[in-house]
Amino acid sequence: MTTRRDPSAGVTLVEVLVVLVLIGVMGGAVGLAVNSTGRQDTLLREAELLSARLHLAADDVALAGRPMAFIWGPDRYAFRMLTKGEWQLPETGVLQRTHALPDPLRLSEGQNRNRGQIVISADMRPTSGEEAILRLQGDGGEVVQLAFDGISARRVPAE
Repeated sequence: MTTRRDPSAGVTLVEVLVVLVLIGVMGGAVGLAVNSTGRQDTLLREAELLSARLHLAADDVALAGRPMAFIWGPDRYAFRMLTKGEWQLPETGVLQRTHALPDPLRLSEGQNRNRGQIVISADMRPTSGEEAILRLQGDGGEVVQLAFDGISARRVPAE
């Protein structure tokens, strides 16, 4: 015994639930797409920030005539200037603070050295004498590499 539903009665609960499920699925897809783009943007922004800070450190070394160290770990980096025989905070404000990388970004030199330091000497060369390849990597395998020669940091293709 079925009764006919009046077409002007509105929508059924099942129809409302189907629409809500569709909205939820589409919202989730959009959220995932936006979030993955955000991770790439964060990686590029952090690479540009590191490059700018390395340039600023090199400028400070040129102006002060004193060596500066770039010290890094997997999730942070800092700068220290040699003053009166001791490593101290640089005078430039932005270089005084240790910079923590946003999770899940990691910093390394080359493929596997995840902590260390590069000293920029007054002759504008890293103490190793070689160009350092700094690697920022996200958890999804995205990589941005910077080559730092003591004067400038530039983006290079990831290996």
